[in-house]
Amino acid sequence: MAVLGGTSGLSAREVAERTAMDKVQVSRAIESLMRARRVQREADASDGRVMRLSLTPKGRAIYDEVVPLALHLEETLLSALARDERRTLEMLLDRLSRQARLLAPRSQ
Repeated sequence: MAVLGGTSGLSAREVAERTAMDKVQVSRAIESLMRARRVQREADASDGRVMRLSLTPKGRAIYDEVVPLALHLEETLLSALARDERRTLEMLLDRLSRQARLLAPRSQ
């Protein structure tokens, strides 16, 4: 939901690429969110084989409620670090994220 809340109209493949989830995990999450009426999908206008995902009004309401809380918690947690410590943490997390993507099995 967080990815779709920030960028609507992605395919499941694009969601998987933007997260640390594989395609099977994304597919299961989408199905669950669709059953809960939080996400909807429709065929891409130029390629009917591709399904585009977006939040439903119910999903958007949840997203709009949760994001400010998450950002507040993040800021509260990070407030324990000085500015240079935050930059170092971000750099290290980026490096670990890149390494994790190299280790992740690629499913086609």
